[in-house]
Amino acid sequence: MEKAKDLSARPIYRFSDRSSEYLHCTGGIRAAKIDEISWVLEPIHCRGIAASVGTFSWEDLHQTIQRFNVKPIAFLSSSYNNGVYYSDWTPILSQRRSDARGPADLWRSISYNYSHARTEETLSSDSNLTMEDIGAIIDSSAKSNEEFLAQAISLSLRCMDISVERISDFYNEQLTNLIAAGNFADIGYSTSLDEVLYSHVHSFFLHLGCARDYLGGYIASKIGLPDKIDDMAKLIGALRDDSFGVNRVLDMVRNKNYLERKTATTDKWAASGWLMAASDLRKQFVHKRPYGSMFAERMGKIVALETTAGVYRYIRSIQVSGGNGDDIFDLIVFHYQKCNELFMEAAEVSGENTKPITITDDDLVDINLQFKP
Repeated sequence: MEKAKDLSARPIYRFSDRSSEYLHCTGGIRAAKIDEISWVLEPIHCRGIAASVGTFSWEDLHQTIQRFNVKPIAFLSSSYNNGVYYSDWTPILSQRRSDARGPADLWRSISYNYSHARTEETLSSDSNLTMEDIGAIIDSSAKSNEEFLAQAISLSLRCMDISVERISDFYNEQLTNLIAAGNFADIGYSTSLDEVLYSHVHSFFLHLGCARDYLGGYIASKIGLPDKIDDMAKLIGALRDDSFGVNRVLDMVRNKNYLERKTATTDKWAASGWLMAASDLRKQFVHKRPYGSMFAERMGKIVALETTAGVYRYIRSIQVSGGNGDDIFDLIVFHYQKCNELFMEAAEVSGENTKPITITDDDLVDINLQFKP
């Protein structure tokens, strides 16, 4: 048998160190920060290609986005460090200028601060703990319901962030490809990547419902209901008039008109407003049918926002009662921002410790320093 030839090792490409900041908007449009004060808009149809265009200040960019009637979704800051990718997604809330912390961050801080108070003495009393020992202490059954539910809320909100980011990536890629190919006709186009969109639409509604139900369990725990009341539907079914005035998060949900009496003569309550609308959509796309099962949802197209400026957006239909023909991402962003506003306000009024996670010398178990050659 002929001896196998030696093959030369070929290094796998690793990105060099770099960083970037993007503003994601509906329709697949993005703005990229190119220096400390300047932004470009992309993709724009310019001289027959898809291009990054302009040099906007933040104020000019904000006015331009408003003119095109697209909605800012989130800031994405990312970097490569020694070939490893890092990113930070910060959702924009409609009532405030985005800061460094979103609702997922606040609820993570709440959970961590519960955990730190519970484990600090045990972890600091023994310097010989193994990683398995530390894990057992942190995951102990002594963990409170509030600590667990705050952590579950944070993870669900972060998964929702990821779904929205991936849908935005899909929209941007489709918009760029259709502009580059000159496909401006008023007809739909499908690609093999459509299943990626379907999966993240499903994921978005799945995690929105999970966050909602963990919040229901959190409120139930705070107002003294039994552990079996562990989701929003069970919480609402257990509410009576004397349930209110006990917990500020529950009162806030009612004040937003997300809860209402079933009838004027009863003290039983039901979901209403945005909470009911979001729950109905989740039920449809998680339990009744997946997005993409209707013919019109299987293709997308681009439409002109300002032809002379070369500005277009991507549209993908959604077939639901009262919303046929609407764009699925516009609908998702509406519910995403409503959900984020709810959870941000819930964290702020809860009275919980939302201080950012900090690490002191006493918290360090081991340090592994890596130096670039």
